[in-house]
Amino acid sequence: MNRTIWMCAGLAALTLHASTLSTAMADDAQRFVQRAFYGGLVKLMAPAVLKRGDSSADYEEMVRLKYGGKVSAAHVLIDYSGAVNIVVRHGPQPMRMSDLPFVLEKFKLLLRRERPGTIWHEIAMRTVNGHKFVFLDYTTAAIDTKIRNLTLMSSARGRMLAISFNFTQWRTARWLPLAKRAIASIKVGD
Repeated sequence: MNRTIWMCAGLAALTLHASTLSTAMADDAQRFVQRAFYGGLVKLMAPAVLKRGDSSADYEEMVRLKYGGKVSAAHVLIDYSGAVNIVVRHGPQPMRMSDLPFVLEKFKLLLRRERPGTIWHEIAMRTVNGHKFVFLDYTTAAIDTKIRNLTLMSSARGRMLAISFNFTQWRTARWLPLAKRAIASIKVGD
């Protein structure tokens, strides 16, 4: 009988701890913090729960597994589960602002042809805080789930800039408004 009481007390304490942890993570998702990339070239407000990949060995390993070394951990913000992330890339590919209409049309054709199962929500040109972007909003199939992707592409200092927000489909109700808020905060310097 005593053993059952102690097990119930332990389970209650664990449930309380998990509830407190879940509430803390929800608070961090609602709390936004300023993030800067590439020496301040790109700035945005992001949910505090998304951490820089270089903040711990666990995050660095998660980024390496997820992206295979294709991006620096310092340019990835990722949640504790790896199911929500923001990736910022300022690549070596040359790009001018005048290239954006061509990029938009090219992606419309390429992605529709290469990923026929993709669900498209929006493909458009957008201006965010005075900077023009190609904006792609779509859902793709992964091995075990669907992924919502919001991608912005532009030119910064004559090179391609890509910013993507990705989260699993079942997190859409919570994360889509947060991603839109982060997108609205993007500032690109020259």
